[in-house]
Amino acid sequence: MNNLSYPVLRKAEFCLPVKNISKSKAKVLASKIEDEWDSISKQYLLKAEEILGDQNVTVKTPKHQKNLTRMLEEGKTAYVVDYPVISAKWETYTFNIRTTIAVCYKDSSTKNWTRVSLLEPVSLNDSKLSNIKEKYEQIANAYCSITHNLFSKTLEDSFNQKSKYVGDFTVLTFGVRDKQLGKYLDLFDDLDLQLKELFTKKSTAENIIKGYYKNLFNKGENIFEISNNKNYWVKSSSNIVDEDDYAKNSNVLYNINVNENGIMAFGLGSDDSAEGNLANVSSLKLARFYAKEI
Repeated sequence: MNNLSYPVLRKAEFCLPVKNISKSKAKVLASKIEDEWDSISKQYLLKAEEILGDQNVTVKTPKHQKNLTRMLEEGKTAYVVDYPVISAKWETYTFNIRTTIAVCYKDSSTKNWTRVSLLEPVSLNDSKLSNIKEKYEQIANAYCSITHNLFSKTLEDSFNQKSKYVGDFTVLTFGVRDKQLGKYLDLFDDLDLQLKELFTKKSTAENIIKGYYKNLFNKGENIFEISNNKNYWVKSSSNIVDEDDYAKNSNVLYNINVNENGIMAFGLGSDDSAEGNLANVSSLKLARFYAKEI
């Protein structure tokens, strides 16, 4: 087992207005949420200081962008507000935190996302790894709660309408600098190959994959033995540029857990990208796919 690249956690809370909102109302809501950055950023900064300690917490100015915030129409169901990145120091690590609110109309739920990542890679044998994962979760939970309250208040103040929480989605992905792991994950391009079959043919693959899931996600071997609509496996393939400047597809293996209120996904990939961005790219792809289901 080698160094990790950049572990990424994405969490979303989904809420649905009691009555469907129109496209014009969604645009009004998104515009008002965009205008709330000055006040909402103070809550974000205070919460980061509370979780990580009163250290260096700042807002990153987006490159090539005149305004800090950005509102875009996305597809035929949403207006999306992107807030700037919050950069926060903890120990020797720099946390990057970004929130995005997709104000949806028609029958779609509004989705507020929080992404937490590290500027620096972290080693598997780093004694702070479990602390980092805990901080990730605390930040994501807190920021999603702040943004959820913002949307609910804006909806009620603007149109005297309430919304209800309908679920959440969390995906934690690790990209590992491990070519041997990548060799086995690449085998999943064979659509008929299942984990059980891979483990039967390749005992080393079983040891490696099980080892990572135990060390990174505290998952026991029983997750590999159970397969149903509450616990199952999917493969996601993403395009990256490797260190030799070649474009390639890299597979990430996800264990999907479904509970009453939402979905959790635990991803493992071999990251040989030049920028160490496999976890970021793959988790975004998976998040967008499952967001359509809630």
